[in-house]
Amino acid sequence: MNKHHRTAGLSDGNDIVKEYDSDLDGALNYEEFCMLVLPACSASLRSTAENRRHSPYYRIDEPLRYDAEMSLVGLIEKEMRFQRIRNDQKRQLVTCPDFIKIRTFNDISRGYHSICMTDL
Repeated sequence: MNKHHRTAGLSDGNDIVKEYDSDLDGALNYEEFCMLVLPACSASLRSTAENRRHSPYYRIDEPLRYDAEMSLVGLIEKEMRFQRIRNDQKRQLVTCPDFIKIRTFNDISRGYHSICMTDL
């Protein structure tokens, strides 16, 4: 990000790592990084991107093309904004005097043990 004259605070980076660090080691391994940068909802797009490393055109010693690099920078910036907004919303929710986690969950889930998209 510094290479592209973009700034990011340490807390922004930590928030992203916390979101995708499934093994809780404080860093993103390859699989966790893929969760950040590859499309989660489209198995075909995800598969296409993951299989590119088996292409004869893939060269590990070549730098990432500029357009791909800028797309990655844009994605990370959007993820940082998303994390900031979500964290702010969580802080606001916690300050609401009538917010009680279990009551809110029960209201949304209508007495079931899980919440589905149709409940939201």
